[in-house]
Amino acid sequence: MTPKKAGTEGQMRVKALEGIRIITVEDFLALPFATMLLADLGAEVIRVQSHTRMIPWTMGPFPDSQPGPRYWDHNGTYDGWYRNKKSLTLDFAKPKGVQLFKELVATADIVMENNRPGVMKKFGLDYEALRQVKPDIIVITSSGYGHQGLWGNYGAFARAIDAMSGMSNACGYVGEGPVRTNASYMDTTTAWHNATAAMMALRYRRKTGRGQWIDHSMYETGVACIGQMILDYQVNGRTDHRIGNHHSVWAPHGCYRCAGNDEWVVIATTDEDEWKTLCRTMGRPELATDERFATPMARYDNQDALNAVIAEWTKPQDRHKVADLLQKAGVPAGAVNRIDDIFKDPHFKERGFIQWYSRPDAKEMGDALSRPYFGWPFKMSKTQPSIESIPNLGQHNEYVLGTILGKSEAEIAQLYQEGVIAKEPVDAEQMRPKPSKPGTEVGRGGLYKWDQDYKKVLGLKY
Repeated sequence: MTPKKAGTEGQMRVKALEGIRIITVEDFLALPFATMLLADLGAEVIRVQSHTRMIPWTMGPFPDSQPGPRYWDHNGTYDGWYRNKKSLTLDFAKPKGVQLFKELVATADIVMENNRPGVMKKFGLDYEALRQVKPDIIVITSSGYGHQGLWGNYGAFARAIDAMSGMSNACGYVGEGPVRTNASYMDTTTAWHNATAAMMALRYRRKTGRGQWIDHSMYETGVACIGQMILDYQVNGRTDHRIGNHHSVWAPHGCYRCAGNDEWVVIATTDEDEWKTLCRTMGRPELATDERFATPMARYDNQDALNAVIAEWTKPQDRHKVADLLQKAGVPAGAVNRIDDIFKDPHFKERGFIQWYSRPDAKEMGDALSRPYFGWPFKMSKTQPSIESIPNLGQHNEYVLGTILGKSEAEIAQLYQEGVIAKEPVDAEQMRPKPSKPGTEVGRGGLYKWDQDYKKVLGLKY
């Protein structure tokens, strides 16, 4: 592969994973997010996708909530998860599709997939089959419950894993039912584990010359995220950890209303110095010696009274000013941000977390010429990732089949004719998502809030 050239330095820069080829068969988030990270770091990630299965391409969000002519190539979910990858369409229901996949595996370092266990084996593409093609291949299978065990054939989404792993039971308010952690917490956590496992397997192969199969379970990832609660049960027998915005040990540790509609700030003290500083900053130094709050245990036992005092101070104030005031004084605090706050955050701008990318076909699709995307929570002084492309469906069919596998133009044309490969999904119009109006969704409760000024906030230009 050709090393990348740095933007203004005029020097050749090789990315961290330059030269690594990953073949991935993936849907939704747990694996696509992992391979996105690897692609951002320079690996050549070839996403092998079916043009006969439409579900992931109908998820949106779409520009202005309107699915365009090629809606499958222009939805936010697709852009966010599949950047920097190459798109190859293959129909595994056709023998040629399976054969081409095996030929591609012979050129790869890693194969990753997150189908329900048994799917790849049905096509003769499981680990045992693929190691016959390339003995040192690394195969990562990411599934809900792993390929071994009683639930090996169960399917899963993040919400189900939240529940099964005990995470949902730990979230919520005292005396109320469990709540979901986050729309995709278990997906993204699983994704980071998948990416880490890939790095460890590459390291092992470099040292030994041997590949391996990594059987990754979202369920076990979820349980690993609540290790402290598992220990608490072992030594104390406690099973219910729903404490709302409180902390199991420290107080004050809560979320407090501020001036405005649905405006909040979080304040989280951990020691005596922070507590006394909070009292002074609120203009209430006497609280530090009040017998209800004078010790950590007293504050914990009297949290309701303590939180009422703090909320009385925060309620007439701006959330950002409260957080800034406390942080400067040495008390951990943070405004409860909305999505628009993040885009306006000067700290993010200074860090360069938000990355802007212009799709070559944006204008013809009626989309913004340039859109912001989330970046990376780390800075690498030598091999910093970058967004260089967002693929359209089947965009790299010719490159993969012709350049990598050496197929002739006539052979590739025949594959198109037979439906083994394609650049448009089957039954695209039948599966076309309906346009939506955010204002209507707010009215029916599908959305809590809609920012009509979002284009100005983002600086979008059409």
